[in-house]
Amino acid sequence: MDFLQNLMQRFIKPAIIINATCLALIAIYIAIMLPTFNIGFYERQFIRNDTHSRINIEPEDLTVVTRHLLDYMRGRHNALQIRAYIAGEEVDFFTERAVLHMVDVQNLFTGGRIIFNISLGLFFITLGLIVHKKQYARLGKTIRNTSLITAAFFALIAIIALVSFDFAFEWFHHIFFFNDLWMKHWDDTLLNMVPTPFFISISIRIGLILTGFLTIMLIGGELLRWRFTQNTGGD
Repeated sequence: MDFLQNLMQRFIKPAIIINATCLALIAIYIAIMLPTFNIGFYERQFIRNDTHSRINIEPEDLTVVTRHLLDYMRGRHNALQIRAYIAGEEVDFFTERAVLHMVDVQNLFTGGRIIFNISLGLFFITLGLIVHKKQYARLGKTIRNTSLITAAFFALIAIIALVSFDFAFEWFHHIFFFNDLWMKHWDDTLLNMVPTPFFISISIRIGLILTGFLTIMLIGGELLRWRFTQNTGGD
C-alpha cells in the first residue's frame, strides 16, 4: 500500500500537466470541429462569396455536395467523388487532384479524432488521480498557465495571419501536407467552393470559439487555485 501511495505521489505532477494539456487539446479540437462540420456555416459562406454563380450550380445541389464532402471528411464515405449538375450538365464534381488532396484531409481529421479520443481518456484517468490526491490548487494553477501558453501560441499565429493570411495558409499546408495537391488551378470546383474568404471566415470563427474555451479555462483554473489555496494556506 505504501508503495502504491508513493507511486501515485511521484506521478501526481506529470498527471496534472497531462490533464491540463489534454484539456487544451480537447478545446482546440472542439473549436475546429464546430464550424468545420456546421452545414449552416457553409451555406451562409456560399451566399456571401457568390459560390453558386462561380461554380454555376444550383444552391440545393451544392448543399448536397457539401453534406457529402463533410461526411467523407468524417470517414462516413469511402469515396469523395459525387455527380452534380454544373451548368445544366451532370458531371463529376471534384477534379482528380481535389479527390487526392481530400484523402490527405480525411487522414488529417482521422488523426485529430484519434488525438481527441486519447486526450479525453487521459484527461479522465489523470483527473481520477488528482481527485484522489486532492491536488485541486495545483491543477487550477496548471490549467490557468496552460490556457495562457495556448492563447499566446495562437495569438502569434493570428498576428502572422493578420500580416499575411496567404503566408500563414501556405505554411499550414507545408506543415500538415507532404505534397502540392492543395495547390489547385483557378477553375477547380473545390477551390471555388472554399476560396480564401471562406478560410478567413472559418479561421476567425475557430479563433473566437477557442478564445471562449481558453477564457473559461483561465477563469476556472484561477478560481480553482484560489479556492483551494485559501483552504491550505499556500499556493
